[in-house]
Amino acid sequence: MAISSGVGPHFAWINGWAIEHGTAEQTSQRQSGHFHVTVPMGLPGAEDYWSNVAPGQASVVVSTRGDQQTLLTGELDDVTLNYFHRTIEISGRDASAPLHANKSNESWKNKTGQNIVQDLAGRVGLSVSGGGGGALMAGKLLEQDYVKLSDNVSFAQVIQKCAEFDGCRWWVKGNQLFYMPTGQGGSYTVNYVRPTPASYERGDFLDLRVTRNMQALKGISVTVNSWHPKDKKTYTATFDIPGLGRSLEYNYDLPNLKQDHVQQYAQTRAQEHARHGITVNAHLVGDPSIDVAMQLVLSGTGAFDGPYDMDSITHQFGMHGHTMTIIARLPGEGAGGGATAGAL
Repeated sequence: MAISSGVGPHFAWINGWAIEHGTAEQTSQRQSGHFHVTVPMGLPGAEDYWSNVAPGQASVVVSTRGDQQTLLTGELDDVTLNYFHRTIEISGRDASAPLHANKSNESWKNKTGQNIVQDLAGRVGLSVSGGGGGALMAGKLLEQDYVKLSDNVSFAQVIQKCAEFDGCRWWVKGNQLFYMPTGQGGSYTVNYVRPTPASYERGDFLDLRVTRNMQALKGISVTVNSWHPKDKKTYTATFDIPGLGRSLEYNYDLPNLKQDHVQQYAQTRAQEHARHGITVNAHLVGDPSIDVAMQLVLSGTGAFDGPYDMDSITHQFGMHGHTMTIIARLPGEGAGGGATAGAL
């Protein structure tokens, strides 16, 4: 549940050095989490340490109301010594950075998306958690057209394509890569109480905004066609998500796939298009125990009550205190959807 008792005692460090102020973002949206912090240059030994620090790992740790947690562990990108302001500015990314730097030009035959993700993550020293993905073989999909592996795409791009196909999200925390469907990591509730003639409005947030994307709230219809030369058939599948007004239509042509693959892809693509229907932006008192695997649950708004899938959590911390901003999304009306399929 969101914290309503105020900011409270707070400290933050990077590699043991006190942080004056900074941010750290955890995201499940196809990119590395990152941090940017400022350390006072006047701390004894800080100037010498950061002037000579070697490339390598860094950890951002916070202690808020007595709860100490590592927000982000990753690689250093830049260290800037500002001699005018007497500060040291340090930035870096989480442990997913090697997934974006390393390239692949191979194919995976008879491998599921989970198999491929475990293979690539293991090569850069990450374990895989979450058990996402199904039994369909994604290697064939990647090899034929979906990812042009001959173009030397990054490990992260291959993992993202597997995630799109499997209907999963992925992100890195510490030295673990999480690969899972939405809604499997618990919940974090934000409460709102409407004003009455006798009392002011109340809520355990600093700011709360809900946006309805009117285009994404329209119905979604995704059709996937695939010509299979060996079977001499075109396999097709359509997945419809009802909405408000005339549906937006999306068509994809992918070669050499059979019925189970086109059905799965039509569903995951439709759900991806629809999930931008409602966006919540919540600015809250900082809580180091929160994780992007959770769902943000709104309570008390009426029309917008319910669980939302978190896209990102951005912590703002330092000597001024600790706050955080959560971005979470939910499809609009009729998000369950249904499929039609066949072969021609």
